[in-house]
Amino acid sequence: MTVFTAFLWLAADFCLQLVYFAYPPWDVGVLAWVLLRGLLEVAPLNFSFHFTMIVAVRRSFLLKSLAASPACCRRNLSEEAKLPPLENTLQKVSRLVSDRHPAFRLSEEHRKSVSSLAQPNGGQLANFWLDVFVQRPDLMSLGAPALLQWEQRLRDDGGRRGEMSTFLLNCPFKMLRERTSYLEQLDQWVAFCRSCNIHPISALAVIPQVLAMKPHFWLERKHLLSQYFSGKELFRLLDLCPGVLLDDEESMANKLEFLFYVMHVSPHDIASSGVLAKDLETEIRPRYLFLERAGLYKHPHPKSVGMNSRAEPPVHEVVNTPLDEFLGVTAGAKLSAEEYNTFLSVLHSEDEDVFDDHEAVKDEEEEELWGQIQRDEAGYRNKYLQKEKMDARKNKKKGLVRK
Repeated sequence: MTVFTAFLWLAADFCLQLVYFAYPPWDVGVLAWVLLRGLLEVAPLNFSFHFTMIVAVRRSFLLKSLAASPACCRRNLSEEAKLPPLENTLQKVSRLVSDRHPAFRLSEEHRKSVSSLAQPNGGQLANFWLDVFVQRPDLMSLGAPALLQWEQRLRDDGGRRGEMSTFLLNCPFKMLRERTSYLEQLDQWVAFCRSCNIHPISALAVIPQVLAMKPHFWLERKHLLSQYFSGKELFRLLDLCPGVLLDDEESMANKLEFLFYVMHVSPHDIASSGVLAKDLETEIRPRYLFLERAGLYKHPHPKSVGMNSRAEPPVHEVVNTPLDEFLGVTAGAKLSAEEYNTFLSVLHSEDEDVFDDHEAVKDEEEEELWGQIQRDEAGYRNKYLQKEKMDARKNKKKGLVRK
């Protein structure tokens, strides 16, 4: 039972370390104490006493480790507990922000914002604002009134904590500061989203810049997409890919043409896969060409109709999977990542050659056009010069020319 007892206490100590998250897996002091206690079997003690001793030893090592830790983590727990709640909060914010942004320093303006947000809670800053400030400390310079106004407005429109946090982290600083016009625009955005049966704040968190656009742009883009997708498909598309409202028309048209006429993907699959959120030149086209040239992409039969006629593999498996999963499942584990990277290099060279040829043709066309313009201008001048000479001869015969 000696060895079993020793390993039992080791297991208990390991579980305890998972709780503290503060030490290496095998603490030398506890390991030596447990082995010695198990081997000597002096004064057999019950399990609760052993576990209590382990906790006591672990706690002593915890305090010792904190005292010897780097400056970013070291602090006197007893002194911090004696600080007023507000000052304790300010120190906590300063420490956490400095850990993540070493060059950032809390100014007096930042301290005022944190104090205003923390005072209603007895000096304790809500975890929501703490998480936001740690990831984006520049928001503290906006001031508490602006931040609270945005939070309240987003919450009133059905925003959840994660969505509001994502919006604040993604939104340009200028929009948050000059909030009056954008908050007014938010009313029309909410109405637009409800007409499309999508969650307004969930979509806004992904594309906060949409508030800088006039509502007629949203409606025009919706009308354009409705030419390709049915009502339910369109709503599904806007829910999964709200970024299509921001894409320029040419870029989106190129994606749709490639998906429809090259990959032969159905509108239903495009709407439900979120593929329009991907970049055509770096994510969609390379993977398709890799499968197509390897003979692993199967186009639907031209005469097949209905929802069952679809290209294989499905588009979401082609573009929405990590590279290892793409090669393992979509490519049937027949090709390696090295082969894929080699293909990308070859494809890049091909694209450069095509670009050079296109530029050469373009230059030739421009030279030809410029030559034609020069010839036309020369002809124009010759034509009117001849007309002026003829008029001069007529006038001379009539005696209208001055001597």
